[in-house]
Amino acid sequence: MATLIYSQGLPGGFLLDDSSNLELLEGVTDRLSWQQWLEFLQRQGFAGPTGRPVALTTFFLQAPAWPHDPAAFKVVNIAIHLINTILIYRIAQIVFSNSVFKEQKQQYALLLTILWACNPLHISTVLYVIQRMALLSSMFMLLGFCCYYQLRLAAEQHQLRRVICWLVITLICAALSIFSKENGILLPVLILAAEHTIFRARPCTKILIAFKCLSALCLAALLIYLANSALAPEWTNRSFNARERLMTEPRILLDYLYKILLPSPAALGLFYDNYPLSTSLFSPFATLPALIVVIGLVIAGIAFAPYYPLACFGILWFLGNHLLESTSLNLELYFEHRNYIALFGPLLIPIGLTYYLGRAGMKKIAKATFTMYLGLTLAITFHEARIWSNPLEQAYVWAKRKPDSMRAQEAAAVIIANNGHVLEAATLVWQSAQRHQDAGPWISLVRLHCMDQRVTIPDILTINQKLSAAPFSLAAGNTLEELMSFVVEGHCKHLDPAYVSNIATQLIKNKNFQRAFGYDYLYFIRARMKHLTNDINGAVADLDSARQVDPADPEYPIIQAYWRYKQGHYPAALDLLQQSDEVVRKLPSLRRDLYYSKMLALRQAINKGSSNEQKH
Repeated sequence: MATLIYSQGLPGGFLLDDSSNLELLEGVTDRLSWQQWLEFLQRQGFAGPTGRPVALTTFFLQAPAWPHDPAAFKVVNIAIHLINTILIYRIAQIVFSNSVFKEQKQQYALLLTILWACNPLHISTVLYVIQRMALLSSMFMLLGFCCYYQLRLAAEQHQLRRVICWLVITLICAALSIFSKENGILLPVLILAAEHTIFRARPCTKILIAFKCLSALCLAALLIYLANSALAPEWTNRSFNARERLMTEPRILLDYLYKILLPSPAALGLFYDNYPLSTSLFSPFATLPALIVVIGLVIAGIAFAPYYPLACFGILWFLGNHLLESTSLNLELYFEHRNYIALFGPLLIPIGLTYYLGRAGMKKIAKATFTMYLGLTLAITFHEARIWSNPLEQAYVWAKRKPDSMRAQEAAAVIIANNGHVLEAATLVWQSAQRHQDAGPWISLVRLHCMDQRVTIPDILTINQKLSAAPFSLAAGNTLEELMSFVVEGHCKHLDPAYVSNIATQLIKNKNFQRAFGYDYLYFIRARMKHLTNDINGAVADLDSARQVDPADPEYPIIQAYWRYKQGHYPAALDLLQQSDEVVRKLPSLRRDLYYSKMLALRQAINKGSSNEQKH
């Protein structure tokens, strides 16, 4: 059933973060090699602190399908989801065998698994290529939980060898989960949730006590880390801070719960940049009530576990899975894929209602109600999957559903423009520019002008006025980077590079950008535009400014060295390479080797040029 539903989303297309995370696959030849694999991990492994090499390796193995065959990547995602469905079924059996459902555990485990496998919130995880990272991390985490249960059974029977065997496998699963995506560190949290609730009536040996203590230490370390993150200074890459994020997330958690239990097509999607931010406990009004509800759920899940273990397990499973991404870390506020494993907990509610209605002598009502609920869920998921099969249709749906989301309008405009409807895309972007103060839509208009000269670009006075006081956003910098690439690659020959240079200048002058993430890159963009107009000295000076903002980036002095080499200024080029070397030494070994190979080739070219100059 799940295969049939999610296959409706094929072939679809690549979206948003797919390109930035997988673009280097294009440089991988059909004959895959260890060297290519290591280089791909070195250059592409920036998605998280671990580099996520397990997930990236699966993408590397599919390099021949990039970028022309999104269906090939999505088929693998669907296959992983099916494996996770089997694991969820096993976990449902474990949960129900340790509850009042144990006499009918197979039946209720199957019903819960169907609800989980086909929940509409999974669409943006299963059919979004880059979310394979979340799928793989979840797979190993679910497998790790199942292995822990086997460890527990072995410990109850005092079979030490089996305990050691299952312990090793559990730890391997945890490691693979973490190196797919960092959420794998939550496995101890899920184990503690189960031990405190559904496993509390089972025998507890010294080995299990030791394991629970180890899991508790992991949880304590994570809480300390999250508390430290909450005390961090203002984030330079967000329009909100840790305090505001912590106040907003309880409302989002309750919104997730509503969507899990009562899904609606109009409420689903990828874009939530317009979600109202909580700036105080009373703004918006729902902030404080939501915070009280979430804190109450945590207390209830812990305090009432002896009396209602299954319900408390569902609560702690849901909240435990959100401990990393829905608290104080510097992440986006809202993503549906964060519920991939978490929604298993809330889905115990419809299963529980079905069970207790049956026990109350209302089996027909219970069956009819559950059948209607399941049918509605399947219909919504099927409908949403079909939308994902056609990128152009998907773009129009996003734009219509999220008129106040600047990102939804921008993403829709990109897809519509890439399908040849540039003027229509420009209309969307223009409307977004009128609705928002952000600089992104104005820069997007210029990019669309590169695709079709009939799109009118703003005059200098207008662009200066709009950009000089625009609020900081990553979207503006990303869009400007794309525009720079258009110009540098010769796809916008009718646009004066000085116009793009002026856009960078306005953002450089804008106080909202001056302490923000990526400020150095604005200087780099302006340098590239000056280099195009043969103002080499001005370009090098801008890279000097970029280096002052971010002295740890070795790319800037290397580029400066190359430009000086092309000018024939060999001593200056060698001096810049030496400066770059001082930065590269501090990098991790994998990245260091990558830069050294690049610097070696440039140094040899400089020495050769210098030698030829001396001969003449």
